[in-house]
Amino acid sequence: SDLPIHTETSPEILVAEYFLMKRPGCNKVWHIDEDVNNNYYKNLIYVTKEEYNLLSKHVISVDQLEREQDYYDYNTVKGSPAYHIWLGIYARCYDGSSAWVNHCYDDAYMCDSWKNSYEAFAEWYSANYYECDGERMAVDKDLLCRGNKEYAPDKCCLLPQTLNSALASATKRRTDRFSPNRGYAIGVEYNKMRGKFLAKIQPFGYEKQVKLHYWDTEEEAFQEYKLFKESEIRILALRYRDKLPEHIFNALIKYEVRPYNPYAK
Repeated sequence: SDLPIHTETSPEILVAEYFLMKRPGCNKVWHIDEDVNNNYYKNLIYVTKEEYNLLSKHVISVDQLEREQDYYDYNTVKGSPAYHIWLGIYARCYDGSSAWVNHCYDDAYMCDSWKNSYEAFAEWYSANYYECDGERMAVDKDLLCRGNKEYAPDKCCLLPQTLNSALASATKRRTDRFSPNRGYAIGVEYNKMRGKFLAKIQPFGYEKQVKLHYWDTEEEAFQEYKLFKESEIRILALRYRDKLPEHIFNALIKYEVRPYNPYAK
């Protein structure tokens, strides 16, 4: 059969494969502090199946193994995923000549530790990394701290690209100087022919925007857009419920769409 083989995995196994050097016979991954949600690579150690069983039964402790876990030097390897992500963030913040830089990154900056040390960013990235069915993971600076402009370890989080895109579309307005709708709330347009305001939304998985209803006021149109957009974000959060860290899931289901993005020009 040419069908692909589906292999079950877990966050600790993925982190271990990227950062931990495996010893002969050591094929199991143990959480040193026994917190299965703490997948920071320095909290993981490769052990044998027998050692894993003994550790699980608390017959022995990690200290009694009398060995140190060795790591791949990914923090200084420029081919690592974290390096390319760091380069992208740096360009958004400081490469003003880049044509693709969106206005939502205006005035954005990196904290000193990340700006001056790629290794510091790589440490944070590895400590907070989790897997979502193979999706590309994006660094988000707005979910945990609304209106935040600083890329910093206490203000950013990792999101699968689908969720990151859904949030981005809820904070961006058209900035084309030729657009007659550039001054209206997010998701709202004004139809001169009808003299009415109109809400539009592009639901996840749809290639085109969907027109909602015509309204007499901008506020009414925005409230309809807000209702649909917040519902979409909550549904997507539920879709990823068993993959997302608890604090990220909670932030998503409480997310409020605002009419005007402080970054919009």
